[in-house]
Amino acid sequence: MGSGRSAMPHAALPRQICAALQHHQQEEFDKARHEYLNALATGPRNPRLTYLLTCLEIHSGNIESAKAWFRRGVRRDIGTGGPPSPTAIDVPAAFQEALHADPRPVVICRELSLNLPSRAEFQPILVALKAWLKFAPKDTTALERFADLAGRLGDHVLAAALLQQAQRLDPANAVLPFKRGNALNERGELRQALAAYDEAVRIDSGLWAAHVNTAATLQKIGRTAAAEHRLRKVLTDHPRHPDALYTLAEILFQDGRLQEAVRYYGETVAAVPEHAAAWLHQAHAWKRLGLTRKAVQAYRQAAALLPDRPDIHFNLGAALHGLKDFQGAEEALVRAEALDPDDPATGYLLKAVRQETVSHAPRAYVEALFDRYAASFDRHMKGLLQYRIPKYLRRHLKPHAKQRGGFGHMLDVGCGTGLAGAALRDMVRHMTGVDVARPILERAARKKIYDHLVRDDFRHYLAAVSERFELVVAADVFIYTGDLDPVLALIRKRLSPKGCLAFSVEKDTAGEFRLQRSGRFAHSRDYIVRLADKHGYIIETARPVPVRMENNQWVGGLLFVMTVG
Repeated sequence: MGSGRSAMPHAALPRQICAALQHHQQEEFDKARHEYLNALATGPRNPRLTYLLTCLEIHSGNIESAKAWFRRGVRRDIGTGGPPSPTAIDVPAAFQEALHADPRPVVICRELSLNLPSRAEFQPILVALKAWLKFAPKDTTALERFADLAGRLGDHVLAAALLQQAQRLDPANAVLPFKRGNALNERGELRQALAAYDEAVRIDSGLWAAHVNTAATLQKIGRTAAAEHRLRKVLTDHPRHPDALYTLAEILFQDGRLQEAVRYYGETVAAVPEHAAAWLHQAHAWKRLGLTRKAVQAYRQAAALLPDRPDIHFNLGAALHGLKDFQGAEEALVRAEALDPDDPATGYLLKAVRQETVSHAPRAYVEALFDRYAASFDRHMKGLLQYRIPKYLRRHLKPHAKQRGGFGHMLDVGCGTGLAGAALRDMVRHMTGVDVARPILERAARKKIYDHLVRDDFRHYLAAVSERFELVVAADVFIYTGDLDPVLALIRKRLSPKGCLAFSVEKDTAGEFRLQRSGRFAHSRDYIVRLADKHGYIIETARPVPVRMENNQWVGGLLFVMTVG
């Protein structure tokens, strides 16, 4: 150890440990520490010593030092090869030796389970708890702690079983069925989870967390009104309960009631200013309401609390981008890219801010854009944005439908929630919708507009499907695709004879296509006309139209209706 002292022979090690344990038992902690460290100098790779030093530091009240020794022991036991098998670790023997110093190893396990970041570090504690439960199978504290750690390792089946065992031993403890409800919830056994929460509330009606988790579970099974009622009842008795406020805000957000949601997110952060998730989701709600400056303020709060979350910096960058603060957007997006360099959505938006060109938006970007947009999509498009493309599609396709006696099979690419589908449904005998965003498709399914819905990238779908369509519609979809050459080629192959293609684009005045700073593509009329000629389309309609409102101005677009011979 650098002292020049000759190493003690290995045979002296057990005697030295016994001396250390004797001092430890007599609470002569400094002397015990000295003996343990001397023994460790003699046998530096002995993991048992590091666990005994862990126990000593716990008994001395030095928890951080205890954690450091514990991690050192874990590293020596398992190296860096990932979580070990229990049989590979000699922790039980070490803790059995520690019984001579303190016959309460469950206290050690409880302390060590706090704030351990690595899954591998939990495994030795589980082994120790298993060993202790052999000595004390009715120790409810050990069973509860064992269940907590099993849950953190993802073994919710074991967690629920252990908590049920503990509850049989301590039936008056409301926390045990509450935690069992959480484990069942993680397993997806929602009705059993509700029964466990009800049992917890029966034992202790003031266990507010059980009421809150009941509400969250009711929301999962589609009982939104019952969930909201339960939370409002909690807030009547406990108006500043942060979990109840936050969960109610989440339910309102998912139900599209954004004004109410921002209020309860605000009350959450008023009660708990460091509630990063409430700041983040309030920002999402402000953005959906079109109040982007308020969204930016909330995103900044969330980013300050969780500076290593790339998604928060991405959303902050996207919001600043919406305000045309391109310098601020670039700074936030650069931070997001540094934290997650492989995220295609961040890379795409950075290219838009920097005015660099690409062929199309990555699927991840489009999914991220619309996944949280589903609940408020229709209201936002019809209200704030005054979206008009479905109306124009109907107007310009109606003569074609009348001439044919209606369209046979229609494909709506990028169908969204079905705004275009609803406008055209009475002209079509069979309608298929394709979109990449699951929540958006779920909204479309509830409307019962489409005969068939598919979750897929429309390019992949067109390349893979063998069916022919009499009508293909792309309403406000090609704004996420720059190079339309391969797209029009794919659609041409899937159109039936005399088939019809109708779509909109944002209008550019020169060149072919351009990735705008908005993150959307604009296309020139000449480019579309040239592609139509190349792929054998006959242009029936090509006219300028207002697409939607943005920053109190109409976004100019072009509407095309084409047929094939």
